[in-house]
Amino acid sequence: MDSSRVLVAVILSIVLIVAYQELVLKRFYPPPTQQQLEQAKADKAAQARALGLAPGSTASAVSSPAAGAPLTPSSRGAQLTVANPGGPERTVKVDSDYYVAVFTSRGARLKSFKLKGYKQTADKNSGPYEMVQVSPGGHLPLGAVMTRDGQVIDDYELDYTTTAPELIELAPGRDETLVFTAKTADGAAITKTFTFRRSSYVYGMDVALTSGAAKLEQLGESMSQPLTAHQGYYDIPELQADVNDKVITHHEKDLQKGIEPVAGAIVYAGFGDRYFLSVFLPEEPKSGRLVMAYAGDEALARVLFDGTTTIHSRVYMGPKLLEALETANPALRKANRLRLGGNPGACFSAHAEVISLRRT
Repeated sequence: MDSSRVLVAVILSIVLIVAYQELVLKRFYPPPTQQQLEQAKADKAAQARALGLAPGSTASAVSSPAAGAPLTPSSRGAQLTVANPGGPERTVKVDSDYYVAVFTSRGARLKSFKLKGYKQTADKNSGPYEMVQVSPGGHLPLGAVMTRDGQVIDDYELDYTTTAPELIELAPGRDETLVFTAKTADGAAITKTFTFRRSSYVYGMDVALTSGAAKLEQLGESMSQPLTAHQGYYDIPELQADVNDKVITHHEKDLQKGIEPVAGAIVYAGFGDRYFLSVFLPEEPKSGRLVMAYAGDEALARVLFDGTTTIHSRVYMGPKLLEALETANPALRKANRLRLGGNPGACFSAHAEVISLRRT
């Protein structure tokens, strides 16, 4: 008798759902017409072209005159071509207590950042956890960007040079620096300086620009990451930031729809999942504009600053351990709570989960 009632209830539920879809949803939210579908397809193609994607790729980006336009093929190539080719790619490895990082001279970007204390998967033979995630055709993090004549120009194609050795082993009580320089065809000189400390998940990133022929409007930094589940933990990352003491979080669907730029004091901005975090911590200037975009399965976060030719910031890349976050900046506690609905108890639970991920 009880099973019959359950079966009847299930059938009635299905009937109600179908009726709701047919009689209510289709009446108030009719499916798009063929003309609307064609227009949406044309809009996506235009956005893809604006971001320099192959035809048929999906893209979503929001820009304004103040924020600068999305990347275009011309701004990626013609305006930031290198004056003197740097030759073959050079990589520099930085070995610390907590991580091994690899930087490349192509764009002076971060190619790898492996955490020594965490495994990539639960397998006992797994290697260390890789923080740098790149989608096919995507971009490595830690870019320098500038706004000229209304366009945001990226340095990812530049060949930088460095006099650093192939391996930098960090010593206790002493900071080490890694300097990359490049000169563009229009006369601009760009310097990226990274500063490391042996026992810290935080390192410095400074960008300095001597402007060329075109007038510089904004200088900024960029971080990109695919919003797909990370290997081993199957947790999907999201854009995470704190601007004007307001926590911001956006998932893939939000970014696909387009997100308006946010201006104000930027405490942190970047990407995080349940266990790990990669964010900029701007120090000088602190007030700027956070611009968010999406292309393919890759999200992009840019922090842009008006009227400056130098940027001093720090970068946190590591686990969401409370003591590590608070040492970097007490405001990063918000990035931990963010994933768990602001519940302090849940935050403590996540903290315990991160500890359990440590390599034994």
